[in-house]
Amino acid sequence: INSAGTLNVSGQVTGTGSLNKGDVGTTILTNASNNYSGVTNIFGGTLQAGVANAVAATDMTIASGASFNLNNFNNTIGSLIGAGNLT
Repeated sequence: INSAGTLNVSGQVTGTGSLNKGDVGTTILTNASNNYSGVTNIFGGTLQAGVANAVAATDMTIASGASFNLNNFNNTIGSLIGAGNLT
């Protein structure tokens, strides 16, 4: 997902691949049924929860300068690595 602005993703993210967030914008996931099996990689910008459990319960990598914003929602993940921000 590459977006320089704010992008709301309401559809279900599913499949065997990873979710890769790049660019400088904010991507908001608003579907609690996301069930992809690959790693959640945040290379740039902000990935933000719009509902509880918006991100699949897989491993997460947050690169330096990038962030994952829980937005006051609960979310379970497998593991967390990287030099980025978690709010």
